[in-house]
Amino acid sequence: MDNCGSVTPGVLRSITPLIQQNIRAVSLGLSYSLADEDVFVFLRDLSELERVELRYYWQLKSPKSRPNLARLKSFTACHANFQTREEVQSLCKWIRRAISVSPIQALQIVQDERDDDDDDGVPSNTGANISFRSVVDHLCARHSKTLCVLNMENAYIDIKSLKKLFATCMMLEEVHLCVRSYALTLVKKYSGALTKLHTASFNTKNIRLGKRRVIDMELVATLLKHGPPHLRTLSVNGQTWESAWKRTRDDSFSLAIHKQPRLVFPWDRKQKLLALHEPETPLPQESVLRPTPVVAPVSDNVERAVRTTSAARSGTDVKGSRLCVRFSEPS
Repeated sequence: MDNCGSVTPGVLRSITPLIQQNIRAVSLGLSYSLADEDVFVFLRDLSELERVELRYYWQLKSPKSRPNLARLKSFTACHANFQTREEVQSLCKWIRRAISVSPIQALQIVQDERDDDDDDGVPSNTGANISFRSVVDHLCARHSKTLCVLNMENAYIDIKSLKKLFATCMMLEEVHLCVRSYALTLVKKYSGALTKLHTASFNTKNIRLGKRRVIDMELVATLLKHGPPHLRTLSVNGQTWESAWKRTRDDSFSLAIHKQPRLVFPWDRKQKLLALHEPETPLPQESVLRPTPVVAPVSDNVERAVRTTSAARSGTDVKGSRLCVRFSEPS
């Protein structure tokens, strides 16, 4: 249920008895008729839930109830681009309350509005960002033994919290983090603990735009070759490298690293690129018809016959000649 302004607490209460025994996943979009308390009470009665996606909006009153979902494995929180510390702290508190007693394996914090990119695909907003430290502290304290996938691509994590995350959550297999440029060095430092990590993506913030464009290629190669043993995909600021074992001519194996082309979605392209790649509009049905010229007999004048014949081939009319064009369906 997404963007459903008509979904009210009464609607949720009426459908709960019908779905509480069998439902395994719930996705609830934005509804200003629902308070956080209404949503958490609704989820609390769905004890079999394993996947939940909720849309958060800032509210003055904090919920008192907890969902207490003992089977919840995946939680996704969608939110707007918050600019104040109070809003970020309120969101962090809301996430902690939602997953407090759940064996979370995957956590995604998704920002609705992404930063506008420049011509090189680099977000223009690389300045100060507010840290989601309390969420990371909660994950390390409550979910370190179960957390496998962490997507906080636009939720900034400070260096202290990042060190704690890598040192504590050893079951991590895939991470997408918003950090400072020092993060790559930390991955190398904690590579012994991140034995299951195979995919890592870093979006650097709190850094000058000019420095963001500079990527230490030697460090990238070192991480893929000598970092976490299962790391095969590494992304930094939209640039992706992959490594794979290849067999050489002497029957030995070497680790090859290659850069993946930047993936640009159609809705993210610039207007000029959209114009170049815009699909051709299909012609109307009558324009597809093939003209079959039928030329009336002409006089013995050779010059006039030549002009009339040329006009018939081009499908145009020539003054002084009788030219009829008949349209027929293409064979």
